[in-house]
Amino acid sequence: MEKPSINVPDRHQLYEEVWATPISRLCKQYGLTSYGLRKLCVQLQVPLPRQGHWERIAAGHHAERPDLPVEIIPSPGKSPSASNRRTKRVVKAEIVQEMDAPAPSALPNLPKLPKRLHPVVETLWQLLKGPFDEAIISRKRFDWEQRHPGRDYPDRGAFYLPWQSFCDRGQILADTHRKFAFRVSLPSCERALKLLDVVCREAEGKGYRPSMTEGNARIQLEMDGAYVYLRLTEKREAGTRKKINSWNNSVSHVKTLTPTGLLTMGIGQLGWGETTIGDQSDELLEQQLDAIFKIVASRYERSVKEAAKRKQRDIDFAGAEARRLEHEQLQREARQRAEQELAKRNALIREAEDWKRSCEIRSYLSVLDSRMIEGGVTASDYATWRSWATGVADDLDPSEKRVASPEAPPDQEKGDSV
Repeated sequence: MEKPSINVPDRHQLYEEVWATPISRLCKQYGLTSYGLRKLCVQLQVPLPRQGHWERIAAGHHAERPDLPVEIIPSPGKSPSASNRRTKRVVKAEIVQEMDAPAPSALPNLPKLPKRLHPVVETLWQLLKGPFDEAIISRKRFDWEQRHPGRDYPDRGAFYLPWQSFCDRGQILADTHRKFAFRVSLPSCERALKLLDVVCREAEGKGYRPSMTEGNARIQLEMDGAYVYLRLTEKREAGTRKKINSWNNSVSHVKTLTPTGLLTMGIGQLGWGETTIGDQSDELLEQQLDAIFKIVASRYERSVKEAAKRKQRDIDFAGAEARRLEHEQLQREARQRAEQELAKRNALIREAEDWKRSCEIRSYLSVLDSRMIEGGVTASDYATWRSWATGVADDLDPSEKRVASPEAPPDQEKGDSV
């Protein structure tokens, strides 16, 4: 039984299509996998776009494509097996070359940077190095599984984020909901780090002191107590992709974010928003350093004014606080004097009431004494009770404590004794 023949497209048509549509989408039109379509292109001697080609196109950069070469017909003396082995080697070499080859540089005129990154940029890189390495390994694993369908990846010791999921979220390395100073995709990471390195070194040359804020939320440029904050982000485009369930072939739509390669720098002050400046179709951020530092200078001047206003507000607040404390102290002293006066008055009233009660007791005893003199009959313990009542009257009488009774003259005391 003969195998069904494959409808091979015209190589000129295939050449136009692979340079107009990513292979990951084009392969579905031919009912092939990405690897199968690549193999077909190699067999037909159709050149393929290199890694990073579509990111550059999405970022608005021009990418030249090679001409379609003249088809070279293999020599009839070669056996089919040799031809197949050669084709496999070519396909493998093409894929490995695409995996390992760096993305085309979007900055051909970028000045040579120091071997060591600025300490602030190095801090960011150390935070991103782990996710960066995991993304590279995840990509290699994905490519290996595409070339070896149905087989398990040899390195099963560690689990990494699936490449498709990583791409769906925009290939962003710092995947966190917290504020972060550096939020760019894997293809733009190297360029963004170099850009920040240049900005930090230029800032130091202009007198600023770069550092990281708490939680690495922003890059802080400080000079004379005034602060300007920087952050670097990449624009992403929202979209969807179809996902086919391998069990029932049902189709669902997955939300995706696609990195564009367009970087945006935010320059702001705490509590006063920020000004953004980004890549243009004809001018990248690296070519807008003068405009960046013009915004930084403007924000710094505003920050200085705000710092002066804040300092004056602190002085005014301190003066108002001192006056408030002084006023409260005067009110507290006035309340204390009023409370003391009220306490003295209440004490005087109680003192007068006690004196009045002592006078009433003495008057009562005088009435009893008068009755006894007139012949009244006293109780058996009257003398003891009268002595006790007299003591109570003396205890209640506060007048002796204020003014003592005048003592009798010595001569009169002697006469009385005689």
